[in-house]
Amino acid sequence: DNGKEDLETFAEAMSGNVHKRNLRMALERMNSVKDLGRAAAAGDGADWEDHPESEACVLYNSHAVSEADEIITVCGQSMEPQFHDGDKVLVQYCSELSYGDIGIFYVPGMGGVIKQVAHDRLHSLNPDFDDIFPEDGAKVIGRVLGKITADMVPDTADRALYLEARESR
Repeated sequence: DNGKEDLETFAEAMSGNVHKRNLRMALERMNSVKDLGRAAAAGDGADWEDHPESEACVLYNSHAVSEADEIITVCGQSMEPQFHDGDKVLVQYCSELSYGDIGIFYVPGMGGVIKQVAHDRLHSLNPDFDDIFPEDGAKVIGRVLGKITADMVPDTADRALYLEARESR
């Protein structure tokens, strides 16, 4: 009986250590990015609204995920075939972009838009849509680092483990 109690105590301690290790690994493997529920038009001129409440979107870690400041939803078809209506993109806030970069911009009268930087315009990848000539002063919101794909989204168990790990820090 004494040996059985010792073995059970040891097994419980090992189980606790495994769980702590799993929590540490979850923090290394995943990260969260805020999603303010904002959409950037890809040709539709969607409004750009401030959303004070944000939701944390848990994703498997990558360079793009660790650098992202916000998730923004694409609205419209002007950036097809690279970005489709409903795609969620990872955005890193910045004040300047280079030629060829794809960014999120605030354009007065249009709201938030996703476009590619060209010499004197914001370019739509889809030739069926016009480019934007921002004479009224488009403001750069950030650089698009990529879109969220299904393999970046953890399953329910991994997500719960990550949230538990963040809470226990």
